[in-house]
Amino acid sequence: ESRHGCDVRRLDGAIWATFPYTEPASLSAAMPDVLVWANSPSFDCVILRHWASRLRHTLPWAHWQERDFRTFRALCEAAAQRNPSELLRTRPAASHDAEQDARDQAQFMIDNKHLVQF
Repeated sequence: ESRHGCDVRRLDGAIWATFPYTEPASLSAAMPDVLVWANSPSFDCVILRHWASRLRHTLPWAHWQERDFRTFRALCEAAAQRNPSELLRTRPAASHDAEQDARDQAQFMIDNKHLVQF
């Protein structure tokens, strides 16, 4: 089935492939301390929420679990101003690749979480 030039079956499969590890709406109930990081939630999470809704799915997190990676990066950079060598930078990918961008952002968080308390 096609709507607005989009293969709905493929999109439906892609939405569920994004969340293979959890049942709908279970993450926020089962693990309320889990955070969903996006670059930026006002873009990425809104798009996911829109398509999940159109496909009659529920995202496996609540809106209050969404966080902005750009804010995390800015806080790390501010904290590292006292000692710039503490900030471990992840080399950005040469070209835009959503999966590689997500991996790079996750690695940046792993490498620099010691700089920010939350």
